[in-house]
Amino acid sequence: MPHLFLAMLLGTTCAAPAETEPIDGNMLLLPAPDGWVMLPDGVTLIVSQAEKGELVYFDTVAEQETKRVSVDFKPGAMTLQGETLYVGTKGASIVHVLDAKTGKEKREITLGGDAVANLACHPSKGPVYASTTTLGVYSIDPASGTATKTAATGHFLVVDPVGGTAVFTGVQPPRGQDEVIVKQLPERTYKVFWDRWGTRAFVLKFVPEGKDLKLVSSQKNAAVNAYTLAISPDGKKVLMTSGGGWRPPVEGGSGGGYGFPAFSTENLETMLGQGPGATNLAFHPVLNMGVANQSGRNIQLFNPKSLIGGKTFSVSAGADGRPLLITFGAKGTKVVLWNGDNPKNPEEGLHFLPLPLTADDRAALEKVYGKLPDPVAVAAKTPRPDKPAPRVPTPGRPGTPAPRVPGPATPGIPVPGATEQAETIELPAGVIAQAGFNAAKGLNSNAKSPPYPLGKSNTPGGAGERGWKGVWPANPKATFVSEGAGEGDGALHLAATTNYNRALAKPLKDSFVIETLVRCPPGGGVKCYVWGATSHVSTGPMWGVTGGKFTAMNGKGNGNGDNQAIKECKPDEWHKVSIAVDVPKQQWTITIDGTRDPKSYGFRYKTGFIQGINFLVEGKEEIYLDAVRFLNSPEK
Repeated sequence: MPHLFLAMLLGTTCAAPAETEPIDGNMLLLPAPDGWVMLPDGVTLIVSQAEKGELVYFDTVAEQETKRVSVDFKPGAMTLQGETLYVGTKGASIVHVLDAKTGKEKREITLGGDAVANLACHPSKGPVYASTTTLGVYSIDPASGTATKTAATGHFLVVDPVGGTAVFTGVQPPRGQDEVIVKQLPERTYKVFWDRWGTRAFVLKFVPEGKDLKLVSSQKNAAVNAYTLAISPDGKKVLMTSGGGWRPPVEGGSGGGYGFPAFSTENLETMLGQGPGATNLAFHPVLNMGVANQSGRNIQLFNPKSLIGGKTFSVSAGADGRPLLITFGAKGTKVVLWNGDNPKNPEEGLHFLPLPLTADDRAALEKVYGKLPDPVAVAAKTPRPDKPAPRVPTPGRPGTPAPRVPGPATPGIPVPGATEQAETIELPAGVIAQAGFNAAKGLNSNAKSPPYPLGKSNTPGGAGERGWKGVWPANPKATFVSEGAGEGDGALHLAATTNYNRALAKPLKDSFVIETLVRCPPGGGVKCYVWGATSHVSTGPMWGVTGGKFTAMNGKGNGNGDNQAIKECKPDEWHKVSIAVDVPKQQWTITIDGTRDPKSYGFRYKTGFIQGINFLVEGKEEIYLDAVRFLNSPEK
């Protein structure tokens, strides 16, 4: 992130809409992007990772990383012209020219000034512009590869996407700085002003004049604590997202709010309206649609012409608010959002969020991109029935009985066997969400991009598994193990004391089934909370293993209930626990190793929906878990 406004971003948030809807997306883990571009195919996303010296390519339809290209510099800001990728070197005054598809270098261009901050250009013609950390602006001739310092001033950069006839820059002055030099202003300096709302950003419009840029318009009160600058696809509006929104000038006035302002590109003094609050935003390449990122927690659709806000979708309860990456991908059918890389937050990562498109929307996209991905996740190939896992002693417990996979699968909903390998992490028919704890073999496995780092603890797991709102969080008490798995090539080991939980992408309000494979070492145990929110006070069904017995709580709906022993839990053997949940009736039943307990149990608390699962291991307990699956009821 550019240092110019990092301090202003921290602790400053946009006002979020009160009502949000859940969204059923997918997420991959990714360190903070230093730059990114979306290729015109609407499929390929390229992300730069400066400290690794890599360009990472993603297929936004398959929602997978496809390759990494190592480069001999620290790749930062990027822009695309035709099939040529321009990449700024982080911390240096050098721009590298690469083939966008292969990442192969064509040329290196030295600006001769300070480090590159941002890059921008017309998508198919004209100069490429680079701003620097000291607000200089350079014009790069793509044909000759020469760079010329212009008289322009700016940090943020956008270029007229229609004719390429104008360049717009934005500056967010650091607090405490009294003025910014703008050579072409009559007074030669821009006087910085701030009030209780914060420091005001300004926007400048330039037109090419030979190799130079000529100032033709300015807006001195563009936003408070600006994050990004954007331009509408029709080239008529320039928009600035910020932490403080737009406020009247210090001289006085009325109105204002946390929404982003839009100004006319013909005359920047003309305000054209205000959109919803946003950290950063993106415009759809085909449809009349924009999307606002709201601090990584929500996304809100809006109309780029009227700036009227539309539906708001909840992505994460808490997230990294940096405005680094939001775009449309998957041939215009998804929003792609990066909202953080905190391993302790299971909802931070690179999200692929499906758009609510109409039949007309899809028809318009097909005219541009051809065949589109299905509007819902396609069913994977029908897996084979369960096969017993090899008998392997419990790690660290030589001579103990080997684990086994018990019982048949839920009727009509097969469980993949240990040899089943998926090319992509798709959901089989009837599956709401599932966690395999595998790498290259078994449920949800992916040899190219393993969803679980086997042999490691205190690291996130489950990236790319559909149906979940995020991943299993990094936890020093949680280890993804490869020895003695109940299914596939991996399992989860939990040690005391810890709560380990994961949320579903959407709440479940009807009836459904949850399956879990459980292996309990001697003296081990676990409590499973099936809850509506990330709190035990929304727990519906609750079962566990205590003192060598499976238990179920017959809840009274007020937090109280009676724990009842059901069946022996044989130590160091895999058992299948299957619970059938009926949310409207606030009742549930439990089946262990294919034998159903005849009783029906009540919810611990009254809750109108279920959206997560939590495993508590405490005291001297430990537990092994595998193949956690949320399934539609067999009658569905």
